[in-house]
Amino acid sequence: MRPLILTLLLTSSAHATPLQDIQQAQTHITAYLPHLTSQSIAQALKDAANKGLRLTIIAPQHTHHQNDSYLLSLLLASKQTPPAPIHYYQKTIQAPPFLIIDARTLWLGPGTQGPGSASPGNPKQLASAFTLTGKISQTSKPVDVTQLIREKYGLKQ
Repeated sequence: MRPLILTLLLTSSAHATPLQDIQQAQTHITAYLPHLTSQSIAQALKDAANKGLRLTIIAPQHTHHQNDSYLLSLLLASKQTPPAPIHYYQKTIQAPPFLIIDARTLWLGPGTQGPGSASPGNPKQLASAFTLTGKISQTSKPVDVTQLIREKYGLKQ
C-alpha cells in the first residue's frame, strides 16, 4: 500500500505548474505560444535554453509584432554567445497554447503563455501534440530571429 501512496504523491507533485515544469525540464521543451505575454514563462524558457535544453517554439506569423509579447526577447537568446539552442517556426495551429516538457508532460491553456489557467494534458493529447509539432519541425524551415527584427522595425537587409 505504501508504494502506491508514494507513487500518487510523486505523480501529483510532477504537475505543479507549467512554470515549475519548465524550470525542472531536463532535455527539451516544445511550445505553441500564439501570444506570449508572461514575462516569467518567457524568462524560464530562456533560462532553460541557456542551460542547453533544446527549445522548439511555434507561433503564428507576426506574433513578434505584438507590443505585449515576450517572444522576440526569448528568441534573441539564440543570438547570444554561446547561442542558446532555440528553433522557431511560424505556424498557426488550431489548438490552444501548449507546452511539451521532455516529451512526457503536456500543459494546455492560456496559462502556458500568459494570464489564465493551464491544465495537464492526457497521454492521447500529448501524443497528438508531439506528432503535430514533429511534423512542423520536419516540414518547415526555422525562422532566424534577425529576420523577425527586420520585419518588426522595418529594416532592410
